[in-house]
Amino acid sequence: MIFSVDYDDVPLKDAVNHLATLAGVNMILGPALLKEGEADLLKVTLRLRRLPARRVLEIMVDGLGLGIGFQGGVLLVTTAKEARGKPVLRLYAIGDLA
Repeated sequence: MIFSVDYDDVPLKDAVNHLATLAGVNMILGPALLKEGEADLLKVTLRLRRLPARRVLEIMVDGLGLGIGFQGGVLLVTTAKEARGKPVLRLYAIGDLA
């Protein structure tokens, strides 16, 4: 679906809630962002016309230096570190290379 948004110094939480309602998706602020206390200070100023909701969200978080994660069927707008996810340990057999 295509959307237009006009945010003028809107708190991040309100912008995320508005976009989630427009797009009909589950979207919240991530725990890491809330824990750092920055979520209350971040404001969104953005005027976009006729773009998919995904692109609007990407532009919004990139402009604030944040990231997008996905956890349990919910989109998270959060810190870039939390959006990358937890490190995964992988072991590879290399016996045939030696």
